[in-house]
Amino acid sequence: MSLDATALREWVQRVVHGTADRRAFLRCMLGLGLSGPYIAHLLTACTPAQAQTKQPAADFVPTRRGGGGKLRLLWWQAPTILNPHLASGTKDFDASRVVYEPLAAFDPDANFVPILAAEIPSLENGGVARDGTSVTWKLKQGVVWHDGKPFTADDVIFTWEFAADSATGATTAGSYTSIAHIDKLDDHTIKVVFQEPTAFWYDAFFGGRGLILPKHLLSQYKGQESRNAPYNLKPIGTGPYKIVEFKPGDVALYEIHPHYHMSNRPFFDTVELKGGGDATSAARAVLQTGEFDFGWNMQVEHAVKPYPFQTDALIRQAYALAVDRRTIGEQLYGPSGQPTSNFLTAPPRFVSPNTTWEFDLKKAAALLEQAGWKRGSTGVRTKNGQRLQVVYQTSVNPVRQKTQAIVKKAFEELPRTSTPTSRCTTRPRARLIRRRTWIALRVRRSPKRPTTGLAVTWCAGRMRTTIGSGSRPRQNWSRCSARRCSSR
Repeated sequence: MSLDATALREWVQRVVHGTADRRAFLRCMLGLGLSGPYIAHLLTACTPAQAQTKQPAADFVPTRRGGGGKLRLLWWQAPTILNPHLASGTKDFDASRVVYEPLAAFDPDANFVPILAAEIPSLENGGVARDGTSVTWKLKQGVVWHDGKPFTADDVIFTWEFAADSATGATTAGSYTSIAHIDKLDDHTIKVVFQEPTAFWYDAFFGGRGLILPKHLLSQYKGQESRNAPYNLKPIGTGPYKIVEFKPGDVALYEIHPHYHMSNRPFFDTVELKGGGDATSAARAVLQTGEFDFGWNMQVEHAVKPYPFQTDALIRQAYALAVDRRTIGEQLYGPSGQPTSNFLTAPPRFVSPNTTWEFDLKKAAALLEQAGWKRGSTGVRTKNGQRLQVVYQTSVNPVRQKTQAIVKKAFEELPRTSTPTSRCTTRPRARLIRRRTWIALRVRRSPKRPTTGLAVTWCAGRMRTTIGSGSRPRQNWSRCSARRCSSR
């Protein structure tokens, strides 16, 4: 399949504006060999000129409600209750958040966003008292609960009474105990008065700990009766989705709330939140089998045995100096690929200005010497009998494999030599090594042609690297047969 630039740009625009199927677009782009990060950049930067300008999330305006199909979520710790104020962990908060909403919350850039509030209180608009003793919330009008009843100030006041009552045993009580009283100024305005000046004025009614409960349904279930409410398992909220079915410890199924107060939202038609299992199986279900779209809390246990040499900071620093970030960005990702030394690259306010990156092969070689990795008689760097050899692996993806090639080339240009192999090619003395679904080619050294330095063997995304120094050998390859090389 081929696409010209105009057709691709038009397709991206239709996906961004919700008039084309996003999943079909992603499947097609992945099929063409584009990487996930590059596809994401396509969607946020349709042209090179736009790639230089950061577009705020608020610029995206959905054109319709629904149309996104089913969203499959996997929480390996399954939710057991759908009342957020009685939650026993993040799993219960998250499952409840699909149904219930707070007055406000943070967006991905850590900005305050009003949800059930009409605006964010501030000193400028008079919402936050200058002495810190009160905050006034103006509530959004026209919001209805899933049963059609109107959302009002009474619901916000009831939520405080429910959570702050010690007999309720709410896990969110700490966010409400600093409130002295709440005054109802009208049906859609409340004034929260604190017991003392409070800097953290938005703790109550904010984010996951601030989800608002319906007074007309739960007023008789305060205090000791809170655990007996049938709505703990069949919640009625104001959120974008209504509960369809909930099996505690197993699965929660949701469908769109047709009268949701945000126009043209949400995107997905239904949501399935499946629970159970463990982190490893959950990661496999998302990353390998594709049974689910998103997995939560992927805390997969790492190998206990330390790596022979990559625990040495000097080795890792040498790697960093030998990676040509700028070439990778310019050749593979275009204007949207910006080289950086930071792991945390968003939101912008959290991007560290104190880190730098450098591409310097001489410094990299010097660090290897400093770490004690000396050139042996064959030219390969060794230390205490250990060869400086690593396996550089990625998925079968053209952009990622070209990234491998750039990194390999930079390592080759260190003060040492390399003996590379390429996909579907091998020297006469090469033997085929199969590892699971990967194919690697290990090259034997000929006594007549010493192989010194960075010896790299790779095929279908795997590359074996041996680091040393010397002169670059000749390349004399013969083609693999189709029966011997599955990566062909």
